[in-house]
Parts: sequence; C-alpha cells; structure tokens
Amino acid sequence: MRQTMARSNHLMTDIRAGLAAIPPDVSHVVGNPPHLQEILTPPGHALALDPESPIVVGARGAGKSFWASVIADSETLAGVAPFYPRLRLADVAVRPGFVDQPIGISVSRDTLDELAIDEKSTRALWLVLAIRAAEDVLNESTCDSLESGMDIYKRSESRERRLRELDEKLRKSGIRLVVLFDALDRLSGDWSNLRIRTTTLLETLLTMRAFRSIKFKLFVRPEQLESVPSNFTDLSKLKAGSFDLRWTATDLYALAYTWLAGHSDSSVAFASLLEHFRVPSPTVRDGKISLAEHVLRDPEIQSKIFVSIAGPYMGADKRRGRTYPWLPKHLADTRGRVTPRSFLTALGSAARFEKLPQPRYALSIEGIKHGVSEASVLRVDQLKDEYKWIELALQPLAGQEVPCQQDQIFDRWLEADTIQEIRRQSRREGYLAPFQMETVDDDPNYALLRSLMEIGVVEKRPDGRANIPDLFRIAALMLRRGGPRLNRVPI
Repeated sequence: MRQTMARSNHLMTDIRAGLAAIPPDVSHVVGNPPHLQEILTPPGHALALDPESPIVVGARGAGKSFWASVIADSETLAGVAPFYPRLRLADVAVRPGFVDQPIGISVSRDTLDELAIDEKSTRALWLVLAIRAAEDVLNESTCDSLESGMDIYKRSESRERRLRELDEKLRKSGIRLVVLFDALDRLSGDWSNLRIRTTTLLETLLTMRAFRSIKFKLFVRPEQLESVPSNFTDLSKLKAGSFDLRWTATDLYALAYTWLAGHSDSSVAFASLLEHFRVPSPTVRDGKISLAEHVLRDPEIQSKIFVSIAGPYMGADKRRGRTYPWLPKHLADTRGRVTPRSFLTALGSAARFEKLPQPRYALSIEGIKHGVSEASVLRVDQLKDEYKWIELALQPLAGQEVPCQQDQIFDRWLEADTIQEIRRQSRREGYLAPFQMETVDDDPNYALLRSLMEIGVVEKRPDGRANIPDLFRIAALMLRRGGPRLNRVPI
C-alpha cells in the first residue's frame, strides 16, 4: 500500500513539474510560429486553416495569430497538413498581406498612410498587394514595390487583367495562393481611416472570390466586423460565412494533456497515469505528440484524469463544484469563451503556487484559485494591449460588488471623470477610444458600457443588472455576491 502511494506521489510530483513548466505567457505572431510538438489540431479548428474560409473571428488570446503564424510558415503548415487531409494544404502558398510586423512583401502601416489616402487608392492598394503576392510565388516581377505597383497598375482594367493572368498561371501550376491578414486593428491609428481600410479590405476579399487560385484570408476580432458600416454590401454574408474561433472545455484539456505528454518532466508520469485508466500511451506522429482519441474528445475520460491531478471537488464542501468544469467556468468571458492562454496560465500558476510535501494531487485547491487570479491579471493585461482605454474603465470599479445596477457603474465613472479621461488620453497617446463612443450620440456612459459588452467584459443580466465574470472581476478588484474568495491582484 505504501509503495503504491509513494509511486502515486512521485507521479504527481512529476506532473506538477510538467505543469509548472508552462510559460507564463506565450504568444505567436507571423514570423514566429510554434514548434510542431506544441500544436494541437482540433477537428473543429480546420476552418482556421482552410484557404476557402476567408474570415476567422476570435477574441484576444483565442489563437488568431497562433493559426496565422502556422499558416504563414511553410514548414509548420506542411507539418500540420497530414492532420487536415481534406484541406489539401500541400498545394497552398502563403504570403503576408498585413500582419503584426512588416515581413516579406507585407505592407506596413507607414506605407498605408503614404499610399492609401482615400477609399479609391486603398482599394487599388489591396489589389496591387495581391498582384505582388502572386508574382512573388511565380518568381515574376513587374513592380519592385507597392509604390511602383500603384503607378504601373493605376487603372482598374490593368489590375484586373494582370490578376486574371496570374490566377490562371497559379491554377496551371497547381498552386493556391493565400494572402494573409492579421492584427487588423493596427491598420490605422484613428477610427475613420481604420473603417475605410477594413471596409475596402472586405470589399476586396469579396472581389477575390471570382479568382480560383488567389484568396484573401483575414483574422479579425469580433468588434472589428461590428464596426463596418451597416450599408456595406454583403456584410451579412461575410458574417454568416465567417468562422468563430472557439475552444471547448474538451479542447482546452486536450491542449493541457498534450503539453504533459510532450514535456520531459511529465511525459513518463503522464503515460503511467493514462495506463492506470487503461488508455494507450502517447505516440509521436509526424514529429507531433499524438494522444488517444478519447483523451482528446471524451469529457468523461478527461474528467477522470483531471480528478487524479487536482482532486474531485473545489473543497471539502461538494457544493463548491467539481474541479473539471470549475476551471473553464471561472476563466470564461460573458460569452462563455475561454482562451487557451488563460487556461494554460491558470494551470501553470496553480502548479507553481506552493510545493506540497508528498502530494496526493499535483494541484491544490488554493493553487487552482491562485491560478485563476493570475490568469485574470494576464487576460486584462492582454486586453490593455489592444484596448488602451480598458484600464481607465475598470480602475474606478474597484470594490464594487456585482451584479449591480448600471447606474452604480455610471456613478463611479462620473466620479472619476472616466469618459473625459479616456478621450484625453486617447488623443494624447494616439490610440483608439472605444468605437461606440465615437459613433453614437446618446449618453457616452452607455456607449462605454456597450463597448465592454462587445468585448465580453460586461454582461447584462435578464433583470437589467450588469455583471462582470471572474476572469475580469478579480483583476479589477471587484467583489461578487456569494462567490468564493479568490486571491485578488490589482490591474
């Protein structure tokens, strides 16, 4: 009995070490793809890679830039191709259009500011960019820069003719070209230009549907589609045809288990744990860790594995909830979305929280709560990178109990002069204020609240009260009626 317990404790120590090795925050951008063994290939994410799926929508941290970096790197794309045979990724060539940083033939924001001076020139620029991408793949060149291309192909007829020629050459060569766009919030520093550039890019995307071998693929945030003018032709079709990049609870646990199976500290221990549940050991397939299908897809098996790692309940009182569903639930935004970064950060922080002598489990309940707090801080920090105004919106709410009446939030904003501070700071530091505040005529407090709702930070309850989920509430030092006490860290 003691020998079995000692062996179990040793396994938990190794699994804890594997989880503790999860980096606090790992992000990938085009030009910096993940290693193949780090990539989980959920069947539900096939459209994120599909050249025929033109728009991928996802919140910050959902994996837009992750998949964009996979697509943009030819070796990494070839590595995941066998896992998505229907997509025929072997014949795909990718060129960056606009991404996080200027690489290859991609256009920079400075170049956009110089050449895209109005709607007409912006539309022309996107098509010239497609011409340059196709010529680069075919090793042809009629223009050595976007500026010269804009001069050579200044007439729409010449652009269309050249694109048809290139499309036919690509078809005969058996190549499908994807022109990739990511980080579209950086297209401009003001809403007027951003709307023009986003709208004309979407119009060009529709235009490219007429070509068989040249496609545009966009990775966008949900509110970016919402900011497109309502009179935009076929906007509803674009929204209906877009792919919403979401991670289910089973996807998230599959990601964590893939990490444990591939990390040197925990691989042997995790294989032994799977053996206990009569699950086949992980294998390496095409340079990538492969787990048994039911470990990746079956919540019952996943739950049994996690119970062995963290225990069955979030405390002695069973009413605190089961550990397996508790973690994703407390990391979700108002739309139920959990990002892989938040999930992995919570697990890694939980494992690093405290060392347990002869642990029965790899994770403690207090460690898991601490992990959620750390993930909350990271998530708000991520949002602050993209929404510079969010710190000014959340800071006055410290100590506020939620759910609460909307007027209680407005009172705190009025006391802190939040609306004017956001406007002043956005002008001074050159970032975008909330889109709603710039486009509606009614009370700016409601506009700011709607902006927070659109990015999943605030939800409106059926009784009219406003609520903020734990994922953001903890970092904002807000309180929740009847909720468990979690470690709170100021934003």
